Amino acid sequence: MSADIIEMTSPNCAACGSGLPDFDARSCAACGAAVEQPGTAPDTAPAPLGPPRRKLTEEQWQYVTWGAVGAGAVAVVALIAVVFGLLSQSDSAEAAPEPAPAVATTTTSTTSSAQAGGRTGLPVSEPVLIEYPRLWSSNRYNRNGAVVALRVTLDACDRRDGMLHASGSIRNDSSVGQALNYRVGVDLTRAVVGTSLASVEAVITDLGPGETADWLAETVSTKAVSLRCEVVALTVSRPESD
Repeated sequence: MSADIIEMTSPNCAACGSGLPDFDARSCAACGAAVEQPGTAPDTAPAPLGPPRRKLTEEQWQYVTWGAVGAGAVAVVALIAVVFGLLSQSDSAEAAPEPAPAVATTTTSTTSSAQAGGRTGLPVSEPVLIEYPRLWSSNRYNRNGAVVALRVTLDACDRRDGMLHASGSIRNDSSVGQALNYRVGVDLTRAVVGTSLASVEAVITDLGPGETADWLAETVSTKAVSLRCEVVALTVSRPESD
């Protein structure tokens, strides 16, 4: 059996040409030059392009995301406001009314006596109703358009002899010399609880100017009660002969 024997010679130094002890020598023994090893290439790794990039944390990504959303929302609102303002201006310009032409005005004034309800000097031509004439200190009632000036009083309000009585006086204060008829309406109620008992009426006829007459309104009562009387209506009319 034969074997092929390959003889390998030692390499030489590239700097001085001296032989090297073996292939693994790192330097020349004669000149000290470094020996380049076969099969090795110089370090050709690419140089770094710059400092490494810093990665954002999850919280930082949330800030970036919500910031972008907020900026977008603000831009949309601003755009809507601008559009709405332009539309409003156009609508108001179209809806603006034309100025109305100037017209002449007149003012009608009334006399103080008419405003205050004073007597006008007109005689009574048809019945005049004065409803709920509360009795005040003056006891005077006037109506414009007709002379119904009068004074009425409520002097008594009681129960006696099985009857409920309300009585007083009335005076014709007419300034035109006209005789008048009067109907005095009175409500009778319980003094404590206010329960209605009856409504009665007194009639005074042909009462001349400046004259005073007594009036009486009454009704039957089956039991004793605490009575309250209130004049609630006055009707003024002229006598039939007029």
